[in-house]
Amino acid sequence: MIWGLSFALFCLFTLWLGWRASSGIQSVRHYLLSHQNFGQFALFSTIVASFVGGGVVMGTAEKSFQFGIGHALGLLGFALQLILTGWWVAPRMARFREMMTLGEVVAKYYGKMPQILTGLLWLSFCIGILTAQMSAMGNLITSLLGYDRTFSILMSASIVIFYCYIGGIRAVVATDIFQFVLLSLALALVSYCGIQTLGGWQSFVEVIPSNHFTPTSYLSSWELGVIFVSFLLGDALIPPVFQRLLMGKNTQVTRKAYIWAGLFIVPICFLAMSHGFIAYAMDSTLPKEEITAFLFQNSLSTPFAIIALLGFIAVIMSSADSYLNAAAGAFVNDFITPIAGKSLSKEQGLNLAKWSTVILGALSIFFAIAVQDILDILLKTYQFWGPTLVVPLIGIFSNKTLPPWGFYSSVLAGGLSVVVWNTFDLEAVTHVSALIAGLAANAVVYTSAYLVTKFSNGKAAVGTI
Repeated sequence: MIWGLSFALFCLFTLWLGWRASSGIQSVRHYLLSHQNFGQFALFSTIVASFVGGGVVMGTAEKSFQFGIGHALGLLGFALQLILTGWWVAPRMARFREMMTLGEVVAKYYGKMPQILTGLLWLSFCIGILTAQMSAMGNLITSLLGYDRTFSILMSASIVIFYCYIGGIRAVVATDIFQFVLLSLALALVSYCGIQTLGGWQSFVEVIPSNHFTPTSYLSSWELGVIFVSFLLGDALIPPVFQRLLMGKNTQVTRKAYIWAGLFIVPICFLAMSHGFIAYAMDSTLPKEEITAFLFQNSLSTPFAIIALLGFIAVIMSSADSYLNAAAGAFVNDFITPIAGKSLSKEQGLNLAKWSTVILGALSIFFAIAVQDILDILLKTYQFWGPTLVVPLIGIFSNKTLPPWGFYSSVLAGGLSVVVWNTFDLEAVTHVSALIAGLAANAVVYTSAYLVTKFSNGKAAVGTI
């Protein structure tokens, strides 16, 4: 009874926060960026809350339970990604300040069709992420509250869709700040209480097999490196990252928020890892999908368990809402508007963004029913974004762009490499993932095209003297 009541109050408070932030939205720009005046703490909170989802927390616990510290170390690639985004990308954002979506950036240098391609790639990526998050919410609520999984997904996802629909990015940030506090408290609480249940730190270290603390016990150095690079580049510069680069008051605020968020991710990785270790110490035969529920039931008193439950739900909601809002913006601005060939009115754009939120959310709910291994699904959804657009985007931010043929060639090389790698299961032969193969192919073609273009332009210039 107390569990269900606490969850209901949490949902009502979250909805109230979203509703409270929904006033004054008059255009799709307000819906996606508000007034671009968020302070450092708000921006820091929404970055952490948005990118620490079910895959990072529950997925890392599952992998650590099975394979030890290796996957948590690989996940540090994501922390480095955020730090580099703040250090290198944020200072280069001034020229894109008037834009709303990543597709507009691509369109500025390569035209309308690449903008549409960017929108489509992001939407496919987003459906995978949202599916993983909604599946995680359903699994968690079902395991702890005993509700039917389908009902759990429908209920929790509908809350996210509703406050995203009415409040846009302002509702997302308002709820993210609350959810950030909850998730931080929950992660620390589960680790501390779990270790105390085992008898303290010394007992915890002694009961865990030594090979769980050795990064290469279950993974080779090569495999560990592949995981690290996958998290470093696989979802680099995705639309929610770009969106938050535009939302801060100024470059300095944005830069600091990203760097601090990246640093904050480091202890989160190890807290999530400790959950897997604690569960292993308590029952090494436990099915990995039951780790979170097991820890709540066996290491936390009821008040602490309720706080942890709400914190873990917040982990997932805060990630899902950000991806949903960014996806709706990309659908309107990078797909519908370029195809229509004309600008939408403020009212048309806003209404379309709101209904896109509902449609994309509903589609993700539909796909969420069969999802089980969250972290693996996240890695699979990275496979086409990284190999197609990360290198060209780095080129744009580096002022090293290509003619259209070079852009299309690099995107095609990366995408085809992923398809070939998966079709013939080349990862089993080469121990190189499709993501890494695609990134490498894209980088080689992009660099070659850049050098050819630079040489040709230089030769042409000499010929005119």
